[in-house]
Amino acid sequence: MYRLGIVVALLATAWLNVSATEVTLSETWNYLPGQYFNGDALGNTWTVAGEVDVVGGEYYGFLCTDAGWTGQCLDLSGWTPGGVVTSAPLTFEAGTEYTLYFEAAGSQRPQWGPASNSFLVAVGNSAGDLVYFTSGPMASTQDFLTFTILFTPTQTTKASLRIVSLDSSGAIGALLGPVQITHAPEPASLVLMGTGLAAMGAMLRKRLKR
Repeated sequence: MYRLGIVVALLATAWLNVSATEVTLSETWNYLPGQYFNGDALGNTWTVAGEVDVVGGEYYGFLCTDAGWTGQCLDLSGWTPGGVVTSAPLTFEAGTEYTLYFEAAGSQRPQWGPASNSFLVAVGNSAGDLVYFTSGPMASTQDFLTFTILFTPTQTTKASLRIVSLDSSGAIGALLGPVQITHAPEPASLVLMGTGLAAMGAMLRKRLKR
């Protein structure tokens, strides 16, 4: 009975792990601070178009802190406006609801750059976008705000997350903080785990009756 109890406990733990939110993408911009130019890569996840800056440490790290974030962040415009970062293709399952979460702030440098910043965030491929969001003007003094967007693909597909500065002038863009895409586990996985728990419970009851 003691061994069965351990098995049931372990299975229950597995159930909790499976039913927890699953992460499709998670980013905190923990790359070498500095300038990244057209065609450069940020790790194995992102490709740069135009120019962006990874801001952290002695390389303008105070901007992230001033905006309310203790880690590194991304300046979407670098020295030129209109920077873009695009993720490697990610798999999105049909009928699964995904949560796109990110934090963004103004440039924190109104004395040097534009009075406001704007950007877009989209998940898509050559066939079109699954989700498309435009921030609208954000005051350059704005601290980090949290954005949460839900979307559900109608068919299974591979798509990339792209984040684009919409500032048409100035070399100082919006700051991007943590980015994450999550989803609930597949229903089939939950049913399979539930069936396993039920079977183990039945075995335990039989042992206890003996």
